[in-house]
Amino acid sequence: MTAGIDGSQFSPAANSGNNINVFVLGASETLWMAARHLHLGRHGRIRAVMTRKSPLEASRTESDFARLAGEFGASFMISESIGDREMAFAEKSGADICVMLDWPRPPEDFLSIFPHGAVTAALGDPVTENGEDIDAWTILQGASSLKIFVRHFSGRGRSHLSLPLAASTLSLDDQSTIADIRRFVEARLPYLFSEALETLARGGGPRLNGTVQMAGAKNYCSLSRQDGRIDWRNSATAIDAKIRAFTRPASGAYTYLRDLNGRLSVVYVWRSRILANQQAGFGMPGQVVACNPDNGDALVMTGDGVIALQSVSENIDGEWFSPGKAWVPDRLRLGLSIEDELFALLSRDMNARRGIC
Repeated sequence: MTAGIDGSQFSPAANSGNNINVFVLGASETLWMAARHLHLGRHGRIRAVMTRKSPLEASRTESDFARLAGEFGASFMISESIGDREMAFAEKSGADICVMLDWPRPPEDFLSIFPHGAVTAALGDPVTENGEDIDAWTILQGASSLKIFVRHFSGRGRSHLSLPLAASTLSLDDQSTIADIRRFVEARLPYLFSEALETLARGGGPRLNGTVQMAGAKNYCSLSRQDGRIDWRNSATAIDAKIRAFTRPASGAYTYLRDLNGRLSVVYVWRSRILANQQAGFGMPGQVVACNPDNGDALVMTGDGVIALQSVSENIDGEWFSPGKAWVPDRLRLGLSIEDELFALLSRDMNARRGIC
């Protein structure tokens, strides 16, 4: 018998390869791919799958997870949270370990059902970083690399996480987008989960590391759609980073455009580039100073430098187009003046009260 890192006892010979019984918990394309890799690659045997209802636009829905469970002869459940019914479902599965992703951390008594606890994946530095949307924050901060790692935690009265069982690092540059990060995660994570389970099956892995998080560790708050709004007073470098951080598959960086007829619309910016050491004209932040119909770039002044918008759309699901081929720069300005818009709104309200058209 060998002691696992969670303190449980098991035989590596009896619990290696496809003999590790796995409980899959979560809902995402990446988890779906990882589960298939674990089972078909004989790194673990899927015994149960629990997922939640997914939005229609999700790449993998609960129906996909149900078919996955059926393919592997595993039990299946849809649930939004963990209660008595879910606890009984997990106990009946006979799983040795829980592989989870995109699910809030379950209660300790749920994790205690599995002899080897659970493994999950995260981005960033496991010691100095914690929080949400670390992939987008990494681009916003101009970081040169990003780590994805798998680590283990146990429900045996120990809420502390271990250091990583497996990890991989992606190099980033000033052209990297959130789509690049997502592709890297989808490609590497199934293999990292496999490596982590093999390590646990051998009785290896890092020792529990107490609180793990160091004092003064960075905590990243979650980002919402509204955080994608472009402030043209920022530098061209910062705006380009925001566009790369919010491009597809994220919700999109956006701005406002009022045309010469006064029509206000939302414009989403999907691709851009910084114009280094080029003077495209003079203007205030947000002003379109030039349009190039040859390459399709629209050049926009920022608080520091000029940025070229390459691909935009007039609504979030609209067809992308090259603004330099569609816009005329004469008096065209992106963004809103809150003061001017508020004044116009109040003026319309006062005129309406007075009966003035």
